[in-house]
Amino acid sequence: MKLFYACIALILLISSCSQKASENQVFTQRIIATGNTLEEIRFEPDSFSIPSGASVKINLVNQSEHQSMFHNMVICTFGKTSEIGFKGIQAGKKNDFVPPNNANVLANSTVINPGDSTHFNFMAPAPGKFSYVCTFPGHYSIMQGVLTINVK
Repeated sequence: MKLFYACIALILLISSCSQKASENQVFTQRIIATGNTLEEIRFEPDSFSIPSGASVKINLVNQSEHQSMFHNMVICTFGKTSEIGFKGIQAGKKNDFVPPNNANVLANSTVINPGDSTHFNFMAPAPGKFSYVCTFPGHYSIMQGVLTINVK
């Protein structure tokens, strides 16, 4: 009987350690900014999901080849892409076209040149939908996607 309880305790201990290890894992998502004209620009993928509470690393890759195709990525409150895009233009290049101290901005990258890449990190909030958008001038009405935060 002691062996039975020892086995149960060991199983619970292993289960607890496995759960803690998975909670510490980083969810990584690669996002590609592509296109060489305003008609072609887009994010790939244009939607993805992550679990609530996850540590998230976004790798943004600018695969555009045209020398004027600079991109960034801003994760914001769902449905606020136009507002964030417009305020991003007002914020200017010095702020990477991201409105500073805006409660609707969850996370963002810097602006990257064609052929470059960058990454940024954040903690996934409570479940819900968020938008992501390129706020480089002229892009926010076209380059958009949807991030869904799922229940853990």
